[in-house]
Amino acid sequence: MEGAEVSNFDIIVIGNGIIGYSTAFNLSITNPNMKIAVIGPSQRSGAATMSAGAMLNCFAEATTQTFKTIPNKTKFEMGYQALINAYNQ
Repeated sequence: MEGAEVSNFDIIVIGNGIIGYSTAFNLSITNPNMKIAVIGPSQRSGAATMSAGAMLNCFAEATTQTFKTIPNKTKFEMGYQALINAYNQ
């Protein structure tokens, strides 16, 4: 929608990361007729959204019990892989 007129929208969300898109999504659910624009760069190397999988807080929650169940091991492994993938992009 490059070059769209601002007056064509009811609301404009600045930021196209997870928070911006979540805001726009929730607004669209509560107000289905609302015209919403999300503005942000098309490329954001190293942005928070790219690393969101690593922000599951699984490392901060690691205790002596963390690796005793399969779900906990899986959560830790998923967070670890997301962190590795985010830094390798």
